[in-house]
Amino acid sequence: MKNVFMLINKITFQKDYYFKSLITELSNQGIKTFIQKKQINKFPFFSSLLSSKCKILHIHWMPIAGYSKKNILKIILKLIQLILDTYLTKYILKAKIVWTIHNLYSHETYYPRLEKVGRRFLSKKVDLIISHCISAKVKISQEYKVSSNKIFVIPHGNYFQCYKNNITKEKARDKLNLKKEDFVFLHFGRIRPYKGIDILVNNFNSLETNKRIKLLIVGKCRNKSLKSYLLKASEQNKNIILKFGYIPDNEIQIYMNAADIVVIYYKEILTSGETLLAISFGKPIIAPRLGCINDILDDDGSILYNVSDKTGLITALKTGIKKGNDLAKMGKYNMELAKNFDWKLIGKQTKELYDKI
Repeated sequence: MKNVFMLINKITFQKDYYFKSLITELSNQGIKTFIQKKQINKFPFFSSLLSSKCKILHIHWMPIAGYSKKNILKIILKLIQLILDTYLTKYILKAKIVWTIHNLYSHETYYPRLEKVGRRFLSKKVDLIISHCISAKVKISQEYKVSSNKIFVIPHGNYFQCYKNNITKEKARDKLNLKKEDFVFLHFGRIRPYKGIDILVNNFNSLETNKRIKLLIVGKCRNKSLKSYLLKASEQNKNIILKFGYIPDNEIQIYMNAADIVVIYYKEILTSGETLLAISFGKPIIAPRLGCINDILDDDGSILYNVSDKTGLITALKTGIKKGNDLAKMGKYNMELAKNFDWKLIGKQTKELYDKI
């Protein structure tokens, strides 16, 4: 049996179905995976492998905390530690490193240039890079100045086995006090500034006034100014419905099945787990043609628009309303698409990459 250290902590593993599903399927492929029992801040690469005696390290995020902090000295010291940690792992322990790149850069950062230095360094030192789609592979190669031959495409998996999906649309709406005749747009997931939720709200407010057209915004929001903005927006427009906070696993189906269409809005994105979640629930989608979204979705199940088009989102929202009865058919099409992102195949492909090194 091959041993691999997955550089994630226990809390992340317990909460994130991406890692639960990946590690489960790797186990089925004969791979024993180790994770951090507690957060390791000093030389996490070297320390993790030394304690576990693994020879393969699989990382998913840059192990440098603080890019969203203003303390530049701390960032520089963390960058130096990353460089030393990588050299110790590669040349002292003789270990191999695999890096799954979920984002080109941190979503909020004060020092993008320093982060770029760290990411370009790491991309050249790791043995293999995993991207979730062809578009992401091209962007990573161009942005990090790394050979595309080093980057392998293994998609993000679906969420079929992760959440319950047995509530009817009628019962879901009853729980949320929504009427049968309401038309409901849903924005689901963490609410953060980089997603441009304010732009979505502004576009929704530009729609012709209709009490039956709702925008349901659901997810955690830790940004105080953004939360304040959304609360004010919902006071001014009663058709904007907010549900802040963590949504238990068994309640996700309520929001998904109550919606007519899911709106995924980003200013910039590489990989979107929210897209896989929505199509796993068989929902039609409004989304920008960005990153892996453009590789996963097509016009048969989604309304896609170009971010460069200033009227793209508002046009997509209006088109969604006009689709009416076609939306159910679009949702079924997307659920069929989701079947292509099977975790068994993903586990097998990941194991084959480990075998290469």
